[in-house]
Amino acid sequence: MPRVRAVTAPAFAGWVKALIAAVLLLATFAGMVLAFDSTYAHASDIAKLSMQIRINRLASEVQTLELRRSTLQDKVYEGESRRSRGRADIEILDRYKRELADIDRSITVKQREIFEAGRK
Repeated sequence: MPRVRAVTAPAFAGWVKALIAAVLLLATFAGMVLAFDSTYAHASDIAKLSMQIRINRLASEVQTLELRRSTLQDKVYEGESRRSRGRADIEILDRYKRELADIDRSITVKQREIFEAGRK
């Protein structure tokens, strides 16, 4: 019987080594997949980031429009507070008032877009 063990022992050791090598190879492959997966952004992360960038851009545009609106309101106030206004002054005031109305509409639209984007 000792001879049989001597013959089967190396075969058994080869089988165990092959199994261990396969398990280590599978574990290494799984680790690489996890590392690769965590290295790159997921589509949902990109969509969230893209939406946040869009919201920030719209908010910046609203702030710019509000600054322009404030400036125009000051000019309209100055123009209306003058005692003597010529035809050109009246035309300028009308243009400022039309521009204010356009800015108000733009601000409303952009704020609605921000609200809708925030709900998604």
